[in-house]
Amino acid sequence: MSQPNSAAFTCAAEWKMLLLKIFAVIYLTAVCADTEADYVTQSNSQTSPAYEPPLPVLKLKSAHSDVFSSEKVELNCYVDGSSDWTVTWKKDGKELLSENGLVLTITAQTKHSGGYTCTGQHKTKLVSTVISNQIIVTVTDPPTPTLKLLSGWQDVFVTENVSLSCEVSSPEWTFTWYKDKNQLQKDSVLTINEKGTLFSITSVSQTHQGQYSCKAHLKSRGVDSEFSNTVDLKVYSSNPKPIVTRSPNFNQMYPGESINFKCTFSESTGWEYVWYHNGKDIPAPNNDAYTIASVGHSNSGDYHCKAKRGPDPFYTAASESITLQVSDPPTPTLKLLSGWQDVFVTEKVSLSCEVSSPEWTFTWYKDKKPLPKESVLTINEKGTLFSITSVSQTHQGQYSCKAHLKSRGVDSEFSNTVDLKVYSSNPKPIVTRSSNFNPMYPGESINFNCMCSESTGWEYVWYHKGKDIPAPNNGAYTIASVGHSNSGDYQCKAKRGPDPFNTAASETITLQVSDPPKPTLKLLSGWQDVFVTEKVSLSCEVSSPDWTFTWYKDKNQLQKDSVLTINEKGTLFNITSVSQTHQGQYACKAHLTSRGVNSEFSNMVNIKVYYPPKPTLKLLSGWQDVFVTENVSLSCEVSSPDWTFTWYKDKNQLQKDSVLTINEKGTLFNITSVSQTHQGQYSCKAHLTSRRVNSEFSNSVDLKVYSSNPKPIVTRSSNFNPMYPGESINFNCMCSESTGWEYVWYHKGKDIPAPNNGTYTIASVDHSNSGDYYCKAKRGPDPFYTATSETTSLQVSEIPVPLLKPLTQWLDVFPGESVKMSCEMKGSTGWAYTWRKDAEEIKAKNPVSFSANGHILSISHASSLHHGDYSCSGKLKGRSVTSNFSSEVTLDVYDTTPRVTLEQNPVDNLMHTDDFVSFSCHINVSSGWEYLWYKEDRPLSTSENNYNISSAVTRDSGSYKCQVKRGVSSVFTLQMSEAVILNIKERPQASITLQTGWSEAFSTDSLALKCNVTDSDHMWNFTWFRGNEKIDLPPSADHAVTPQNDPEQSYYTCQGIRNERPFYSKTSHDFRTKNLLLKRRILLSISGCLFFGIIAVFLGCIVLRIFRKPAENDEKFEEEDLFAKMVIKDSTDAPCPLVEYITDASIKAMPADVDENGTVCSETTPLPITSQEDQGLMTANHDSTENGGGLVSFQQ
Repeated sequence: MSQPNSAAFTCAAEWKMLLLKIFAVIYLTAVCADTEADYVTQSNSQTSPAYEPPLPVLKLKSAHSDVFSSEKVELNCYVDGSSDWTVTWKKDGKELLSENGLVLTITAQTKHSGGYTCTGQHKTKLVSTVISNQIIVTVTDPPTPTLKLLSGWQDVFVTENVSLSCEVSSPEWTFTWYKDKNQLQKDSVLTINEKGTLFSITSVSQTHQGQYSCKAHLKSRGVDSEFSNTVDLKVYSSNPKPIVTRSPNFNQMYPGESINFKCTFSESTGWEYVWYHNGKDIPAPNNDAYTIASVGHSNSGDYHCKAKRGPDPFYTAASESITLQVSDPPTPTLKLLSGWQDVFVTEKVSLSCEVSSPEWTFTWYKDKKPLPKESVLTINEKGTLFSITSVSQTHQGQYSCKAHLKSRGVDSEFSNTVDLKVYSSNPKPIVTRSSNFNPMYPGESINFNCMCSESTGWEYVWYHKGKDIPAPNNGAYTIASVGHSNSGDYQCKAKRGPDPFNTAASETITLQVSDPPKPTLKLLSGWQDVFVTEKVSLSCEVSSPDWTFTWYKDKNQLQKDSVLTINEKGTLFNITSVSQTHQGQYACKAHLTSRGVNSEFSNMVNIKVYYPPKPTLKLLSGWQDVFVTENVSLSCEVSSPDWTFTWYKDKNQLQKDSVLTINEKGTLFNITSVSQTHQGQYSCKAHLTSRRVNSEFSNSVDLKVYSSNPKPIVTRSSNFNPMYPGESINFNCMCSESTGWEYVWYHKGKDIPAPNNGTYTIASVDHSNSGDYYCKAKRGPDPFYTATSETTSLQVSEIPVPLLKPLTQWLDVFPGESVKMSCEMKGSTGWAYTWRKDAEEIKAKNPVSFSANGHILSISHASSLHHGDYSCSGKLKGRSVTSNFSSEVTLDVYDTTPRVTLEQNPVDNLMHTDDFVSFSCHINVSSGWEYLWYKEDRPLSTSENNYNISSAVTRDSGSYKCQVKRGVSSVFTLQMSEAVILNIKERPQASITLQTGWSEAFSTDSLALKCNVTDSDHMWNFTWFRGNEKIDLPPSADHAVTPQNDPEQSYYTCQGIRNERPFYSKTSHDFRTKNLLLKRRILLSISGCLFFGIIAVFLGCIVLRIFRKPAENDEKFEEEDLFAKMVIKDSTDAPCPLVEYITDASIKAMPADVDENGTVCSETTPLPITSQEDQGLMTANHDSTENGGGLVSFQQ
């Protein structure tokens, strides 16, 4: 193709390209103009009519409007432009004054039932909306569940099964079970079905006793009911045992009778009964009665029962057995009461008929025939007794009886028989005697015998001198020891029967009784009082020579020995040499040996035997150890005045001299001035000269003579130093040499009044008793004084007062806490301590104890009883010293242990990340507490009363508890607080969107930004920040950026704020405005380049059109491609202004800014900061620059 054609083609292409660009610019201008016109039109149209408030819409945000008490109901009042409106809430037409937010939250109570509406009031225009639609809220209390006892009884026994049910009217509820208000869990014996409606104890034990109840739960809505009615379950530990009774309760039953057995059981109800006979169960109704209509011998045996109940029966223990004995009617026993079967005419006969039971009556038979009625035949009412009042010959025969139990219709067999024989004549007894001596002596025995040979059963009556006498009725009358009153005539009769039948009287027999003679005793020697070795002679005699004699001393018979002699008949008795054993009363008795008759004792002779008396030596001067020149006096005596005495020193007889004096009979002996030669053993002897009797030596007196003057020693009973007022002390003065001393006491050199017995006692010392003490000893009527003793000192000081100190660092304690106090004496030891509370002494009794000496008082578990004022006093061990009580220390013991309270600040259950949360553990009494913190029951590392979370994160969610303790050696710990549940949720994120669209880029010079909070249904206000500084404007979701208010084109952030939690949102990401303004510049530059480029091309084409020569084939040219390539050569000589604009230094930071924001926003949705148009333009620019400034078609 020729050059002109090529030029023409290029120009045509450029022309078309120019036209395309012109159309594009016109289109864009039209769009911008249309948008601006719409905005103006819309603004004009909004201002012209009157303002119409929007219609509020009330919506239920919570799930239900029909709710239970404690559920939450949330209502939301929607008004367009809600940030400009406040809301008034009404219930049943009445305004709720405390609520004005867009959301109304109600924690439901029954009083909250009603119709709710809302109206809006504009914050600035003073207009209100109409009333919204109404939402009806209905609040009811959760239903109270009904607990039923399915197993039928509340008092059960160990191993029984118990079933309970819990139900409400709706099937959506589930249930939990409680015993004594403590929740129950399933275990090996407790079963609960899936919904909890059925609860069973498969095998009851004592631990299951208690009060059972249940609660209903609507889990889908978190609703819990109150406790149901209760069932008190009582569990008996021992297996019950029924009691069997019977009716009638006769010991024996007779064949054909009926009997009822009854099984009774007092514990619980619902029992069925099982019966057993001889250990085997018997078919019987399962009620408590078992009847046998007609007993037989096969029914004999033991009967018992058991009780059972329940589908898987629980059996009681077996009852005690009761025995049924079935026997034939008893055969009556006939007895002869009158005692004999052979009787005499007119005698009385009595018979009895009996069985073992008193209910029977009887009929009588003679020779197997019923007895006829006769005047002499009597039968008592029941027939047990049969009598013949006067027997005759016609009554002889065989008698029997039968028994009848009329109340039960039972008759016995015939009894045994009695054969009755009747005599016609009256018998006469015969009397005999066992001894025929005449006379008889008192003391002898004799037997009389009376015998009646006809029949038997006789009793005998004896007569003495014609009068009946008391005697055995067996036919023998014995006089074991006859006396004078027994003399006289004796006879007898026989009798028998209750109304006695008497025989004829026997012949008489005579008895004569006389006294034995009394022997006479004589003392042949001269005296009854004799001394040892003297001789005694006695004689005994009666008037008759047939008697012999025995001798007695003190009523005891004597036998001959070496010093006792008795002649053949015993008439003479001698003691050849008297000794002490022979002393006593002597008597004799006479004996008629052939008849065994003994006389009474003779008169008495009292023989007294004496040793020669031992004289008694007495020291009249009072002491055996004496000092030179002292006087000594002795006496010697016996009981009788007839004796004389001799004196001996060291067994050598003494004679009178110038210093020794003895009186006439020798009873008194004196040494007027003792010397060393008089030391020795002194004794005496007594002499009865008329009978040549000498005594033995008297007791002896050892006389000891000292040559030097003694010195007493002073001691004291207590060596404590000092002594305390009120104590007692004894001073003892002892002179160990000799005896008989009296003592004289001195205090501070002066004698003091004191007993002379060697002891000086101060019963209660005081300060005036302090000082030196000493003593002297003296004795005798003209006193002999010893030397002075050494001195001893007494110091008296005041009693100290003990110091009471609490060892526990606090004196207000709680039940169960330990307390210790100490009591001590400063600078003194050896004290034991007593304690008192409120002026009453404290005894050691758990939980109060004391240390070994009472120094420490310990209360291991304090209670309110230990509250009071404590004091102590000391007592010196081994001494009667007791101090005053110390000053009081008051111990306060609270009635109950305090409750630990955990508080959260702020109190909201739901918190958000970055919130500050503080937990406070409170115990409002006492002090010294250490705090323990737990999260999810794991300890936290802090011991303060506050636990702070400065910036919450989601992992801080959980259950928090606290606990307090105090003490070191004995730690007192309180129960944990109630748990506080903390829930941390991520704080909502704020974000910024660009409201200005690209179509507005040519019509405005500001950018509209909008802030909102993602993933949140709450109403928010917003605060804006430029850089790190808050923008001082009212809170708003929108913010406009202009070159005037942001000449530096800073970055912006925003944050949501509200009056409820969460109070603020997370701050949005940075939003850079200079990138957006830069792109607006780029758009304006591109538009300018296009405009001037089109004009330049247009002028160029005109020039070419005028000056170029047409080619030959111009009219034949056919355009193959609408978008042909256009190449402008030598474009480097005229660079494009757009390229120069883009390569300005302000563009150098563009890539970084693009990366920061990433997108720009259109009117409605976020747009990329670099749109496709921008990219196309930038690419075209870039390519044209690379191609030397030429333009490339879109087809490339």
